[in-house]
Amino acid sequence: FCMDEMGTIHWMRGNYGAAEHVVQDALEIRRQLGEEAAVASSLNGLAVIYRDSQRYDEAAQSFEQALALRRAIEDQRGLAYTLLHLGGVEGLRGNN
Repeated sequence: FCMDEMGTIHWMRGNYGAAEHVVQDALEIRRQLGEEAAVASSLNGLAVIYRDSQRYDEAAQSFEQALALRRAIEDQRGLAYTLLHLGGVEGLRGNN
């Protein structure tokens, strides 16, 4: 998905505002299409951007939304990925 790649490039360059914008657009399109696995992936991407922007509460919220979708569609691999990163955010928030 081209928008994910564009978001990743912005994220890797530290341009979190542009990355967030692109990923938000991708998320909206995926929601409209009803692609739950893709929505969860976009939510994870958005959460990583928030985490790296030190917006930990927003990161946790996005990871929690992705987590709910991953559980609903029984995506075990995605569930593990999301839980791992959610745990990292909780650590950054001081919730050890």
